[in-house]
Amino acid sequence: MQDLRPAFLEAAESGDHARLAATADHLRGVEATARAALKEHAGAGVHPATTTFMHAALYDLYELLCAATQLADGPGAGEGASERGLAELAALSKCLSLVDAVSRGAELHVFLACALLERASALRGADSPQAAAALQLVGQASEARYGKQLPAELWDKLQQANAQLAREFL
Repeated sequence: MQDLRPAFLEAAESGDHARLAATADHLRGVEATARAALKEHAGAGVHPATTTFMHAALYDLYELLCAATQLADGPGAGEGASERGLAELAALSKCLSLVDAVSRGAELHVFLACALLERASALRGADSPQAAAALQLVGQASEARYGKQLPAELWDKLQQANAQLAREFL
C-alpha cells in the first residue's frame, strides 16, 4: 500500500483523470489478487474472525480505490462514468462493511454510511433501491453509535451533522 498511495496522490494533485483512472484500474487488480489470496487462506481452515481482520487490513486499499474512482470521474469523464460510479459504490460499500465488521458504531462507520447514502442517491436517485439500502445502513450505523432512544428531532440533527461531516471528512 505504501507504494500505491504516492502514485495516487501524485495523480490526484495533477488533476490528471486518465492517470487517476489508470491508478484505479491498478488498485482493482491489486484488490482482485488480495481477494483471491484471502479466499485461498480462508479455505485453509483459518478461524473466521482471523479472516475478517485480514480483510479489514485491506481498508486502505479500498479507501484509495474509492477515492481514485471518484476523482477519475471528473469533467469530461464521458463513457465509463456510470461504470466508475458503480465501482465507487462497490469500494465504498466494502469500506463500510469492513468497518462494520471490526468497529461497529465508530464515527467512521457512521460517516461511511452517510457517504454511501449520498453517493447512491446521486448516482441512482434518492428513490432507488440502492439509496433505500444505504439509508438502512445509515440507520444501523447510527443506532450502533447513538442507541435507539433518541428523540426524533435530535436524531434528525445528528443525521444532518453526520452527513455534513462525511462530506468534509471522506
